[in-house]
Amino acid sequence: MGREGSYTYCTVHYQNSRMMGRSVLFITNYYPPETGAAAIRIANMVSGFRKRGYEVKVVAPLPNYPSGRVFQGYKNKWIHRELSAGLEIFRLWILPSHSRNMFKRLLAMLSFGMSLSIYLLFRKKPDTIIIQSPPAGQFQRTFSPL
Repeated sequence: MGREGSYTYCTVHYQNSRMMGRSVLFITNYYPPETGAAAIRIANMVSGFRKRGYEVKVVAPLPNYPSGRVFQGYKNKWIHRELSAGLEIFRLWILPSHSRNMFKRLLAMLSFGMSLSIYLLFRKKPDTIIIQSPPAGQFQRTFSPL
């Protein structure tokens, strides 16, 4: 989990863990084997929850960051389930894009949203859902010309 208190949102939940159920679903746009701060941060948060006894699952798009191409071993799949040290990770289809074109980036975001919506329709509802959202600046850049 890194330094205690380094993730304010999670620290609040740890201190008030009686308010949370035992099953937690993380929804994130980036998760290892992808690289970058967001993937590492979420992986550390997942690890922290698991160390404290929570039943954790992760849902993320098929890995494609930073290249904008789905990684080898994940291509041509709608859903990919993997187990990593007892952690269940579901990778969902995405129309990947590394383009600077705002419409292509928006399509990529919407494609994961569509896959996620379908996935969630057929799954048992966890006690708690934690969503990692893209930085606000990304949306601002995407929609500023509109």
